[in-house]
Amino acid sequence: MKSGRRLWARPSGTVLVVLALGMATAVAGCTEEGGASASDGGVRLWKKHVAVDARDTDLWVTERHVMLRAGDGRLEGRDPRTGTRKWSLKPPEGMGLLCAVAPPNEEGIAAAAYGQQESSGTCPRLAAVDTRTGERLWEKRLPGKESTYVRPSLTVGDKAIGVAPHSGPALRVSLRSGDVVSRHHEGCPACPSTTAAIDRRLVTLSAQNIRGRQQLTAYDVDSGRRVWRREERFTVPAVFADTLSGRPLITSLMHSAISELRTYDDHGKLLHEVGGTNEDFSLVPYADGAPVGKRRLVVQHDDWAGSGRDLLVGDLHAYEPRTGKRLWRLRNNGSRQFDPSGIAGDRLYGVVTERKKRGTGKSRQERWFAVADLDSGRVTKKGAVPSIDNGSGNRDMSVTALRNDDERMYLVQESGRSEYYLTAYPLPDQSARGAR
Repeated sequence: MKSGRRLWARPSGTVLVVLALGMATAVAGCTEEGGASASDGGVRLWKKHVAVDARDTDLWVTERHVMLRAGDGRLEGRDPRTGTRKWSLKPPEGMGLLCAVAPPNEEGIAAAAYGQQESSGTCPRLAAVDTRTGERLWEKRLPGKESTYVRPSLTVGDKAIGVAPHSGPALRVSLRSGDVVSRHHEGCPACPSTTAAIDRRLVTLSAQNIRGRQQLTAYDVDSGRRVWRREERFTVPAVFADTLSGRPLITSLMHSAISELRTYDDHGKLLHEVGGTNEDFSLVPYADGAPVGKRRLVVQHDDWAGSGRDLLVGDLHAYEPRTGKRLWRLRNNGSRQFDPSGIAGDRLYGVVTERKKRGTGKSRQERWFAVADLDSGRVTKKGAVPSIDNGSGNRDMSVTALRNDDERMYLVQESGRSEYYLTAYPLPDQSARGAR
């Protein structure tokens, strides 16, 4: 695999990309350009003030850029070595919401979906973006009703962009012109279906037909060729909760209040399924050139509970993707939370937030860089996360997003009231570089 497709974490509708970590204790400060050492951790490489929406903060990492979603719908590309902003792309006229970004292909061309701020996530505009320069190559309105395109998932091939709307047919759009070249819809053409796009695959799940079965079909994005098709049988129609990986196909299907994580091989054979009532599955951010599913599938089992359907961030589970065997489990609770930033080599990286009790009955929070072995799940602490001081004495209150590549970890940290900084640190365990 060429390096142009490395180190991306997929944003999606149901997968939680924003990782809120709560309050933290001050550890160390630094200058704008970084370089000051933390008392217990590593060296902050750089720190840059950013204007983001803390409710919807995303980071995407390539070898050339760290990209983030700004609060006004802009997409920014920054130098991973210095944090310097290389380019800033405004949304199309009348569009203030950047809904989704798809990883670039080997030529550096990515895709972005846009909508209006008041549209509740409806995103009917599609654009091709040259991530090397920040230039928008073209922008088109997607066909059909706007309500169809609620946080669509996207994938970019060499010749086409795959667009998976909330319902209705999946689309293949010409990478050169933005014109729709084909639609893909299995089963009854007039019936609703759910679709997904990832890893140069378009996936459709048709509505239940008269025999109580649904068609699950995978297509190649560039050629439109059907890769495989199989029938699934559910007591009630199933819908995609999310599609996590395209090769092998790893998807979360919801039916009868049960969410099942299913893995299919390259020929559509069901390898295994994991599931439970009121569960949701989030794939941890991945790196090192390939989806985690090729070697280790690490997911977060989130639970929906209470009358308000509150999301309870659950434990991390690692599976062998070909067999479904669970290898380990990291428990998250009220006093300890492991939030992953990504995978490099044979390590899972992230930040652990721990609540420490004081003698007075009060508690304080400490935040640590952490490394987990992919095979055993053994967690090693690697030093405290430095806090941010914006000059007013107000230290950082939270970390709203984090990602890593195979050299650095990137965090969006809050300082004071609505002050946010993109920061970079050396990857805690450099021995993971190049390991595979």
